[in-house]
Amino acid sequence: MEIIEEALEYIWVLEEQEENTVENFLKVFDKDILERLVREGYIKIKGNGEIKLIGRGRKIAKKIIRRHRLAEVLLTTVFDVEKEASEGFACKFEHIIDEELTDKICTFLGHPALCPHGKEIPRGECCLKYTKEVKSIIIPLQELEIGKKAEIVYTLIKDKSLLERFSSLGLQPKRVVELKQKFPSFTIKLGSSLISFDREVAKSIYVKPLD
Repeated sequence: MEIIEEALEYIWVLEEQEENTVENFLKVFDKDILERLVREGYIKIKGNGEIKLIGRGRKIAKKIIRRHRLAEVLLTTVFDVEKEASEGFACKFEHIIDEELTDKICTFLGHPALCPHGKEIPRGECCLKYTKEVKSIIIPLQELEIGKKAEIVYTLIKDKSLLERFSSLGLQPKRVVELKQKFPSFTIKLGSSLISFDREVAKSIYVKPLD
């Protein structure tokens, strides 16, 4: 079944890139796999050679893609695995974690919309049920209430110079901050220091509220 899941996952990615043709599929998988996918009702092939996921094929592909990309977020942000290395680990994760654990990981991460490579993470049942009344364990700093304290869990800041600046100031995982204001800029208190930054940065810092 693992080879089928990998093939369906690959077709999903090809669809995202608008390159989902038989020709491109056969660059990675053989004709026997393609014929099996058609025979067992996972895909259909149009007259122009375009491959389309159908029925359970699309459902399985969505679940695999979701697990894979959530695993990448978990590995890169929580366990500090390099983005390039996370791909290989995520390929293993996607076949061993079940739906319940997938939803728990998603909730823990705050229902991320994108993987570290900027690709969309398909929504799950936990995302559909999530509301502002049911807070996730980890939230973006911008959602923290003024005057509340929180522990930094991870950041998705891509600006290297900004990361170095924050690191030098001690703005790192496990540190406790207090949000002092949101306008005209976000200002937090870290120890005896006040640090200010814009909304985009506040959206990239994930924290666990303490109050």
